[in-house]
Amino acid sequence: MLKHQITILLLLYPFATLAQSDTTFYSSSGGKIGPNSTAKVAYYELNAGFDRNGLIKQYYPDHSLYGEVYYFNNRSNGTHKKYYKNGQIKEQRGLGEGENESLITRWYQNGQKRSENIYTYQEGERITRRTTSGGSFVDLLINSWDSLGNQQVKDGSGIFNATIFKNSNYLERGEYVDGKKVGLWTGIKVNKLDYEENYNRNGELVSGKSYDNGGAVFTYNTLETPAAYPDGEKKWARFLQKNLKYPKIARRNKIEGSVVLSFVVDQTGQILDIQVMSGIGSGCDEEAMRVLKLSKKWLPAIQRGRKVKSSMMLRLDFRMR
Repeated sequence: MLKHQITILLLLYPFATLAQSDTTFYSSSGGKIGPNSTAKVAYYELNAGFDRNGLIKQYYPDHSLYGEVYYFNNRSNGTHKKYYKNGQIKEQRGLGEGENESLITRWYQNGQKRSENIYTYQEGERITRRTTSGGSFVDLLINSWDSLGNQQVKDGSGIFNATIFKNSNYLERGEYVDGKKVGLWTGIKVNKLDYEENYNRNGELVSGKSYDNGGAVFTYNTLETPAAYPDGEKKWARFLQKNLKYPKIARRNKIEGSVVLSFVVDQTGQILDIQVMSGIGSGCDEEAMRVLKLSKKWLPAIQRGRKVKSSMMLRLDFRMR
């Protein structure tokens, strides 16, 4: 008798899209974007998304150069570069075969050097080094400068006071010692206090408070908790095993493969905007969506003590045996 089995893969992403057969599109986090998603594309590759070797060039949606990445057998290897739309280099890192640490250098759009960080890698993938507080991660900041060239952090120590992310209205301030955050840190968003956090000498978050636009206060000791099925991963797997049916037409035609879905968990835990990112047809795509729609409400993601909307991925592998 033919049976089916499933494999589950859950990842937090912000998503985006656009698609055609000879192009692979990506979100700002580096996640591949499926054909039915509707948000903004960060960059794309031509004929390279599933078989990457050698120098791969990436492009903004307006076709200007986004990045240059070296791959060997689909694994990153060597110097990687990212660019601003004006052609100015934005980021560069190098990671040779067998190396487990990489110096990442970043620049402002005006060409001024912004920062130098050391990241740790294992088997070519960056390690997110979680601290004992649960949500923080420690990547060492070596040097940083403001956009005018004034050095703020030198050899891992100094007072950081600069805008972060792409939002020039978001200012972060605090002290680095030996490349790690220590003491009181604050985030200012559009001239209003957004958060206050305290870090110990090991760079671990001890406590934090964040504030919404209405003045409500949220306390936390973990920066981020991803959305999750309320009964845990094992019961989530059992739920999928119990409810997923192998479509008759797929069994008859011996169709096997993976269906990848994207979906949103909103602040209430509701599952929304289910999209097929990669499918195999013959009813398998529809079956995967049907089962996901049966799920009870999830526990929403938490960032700095606040419930937030998050985008996720689910992969279901249909296999006959």
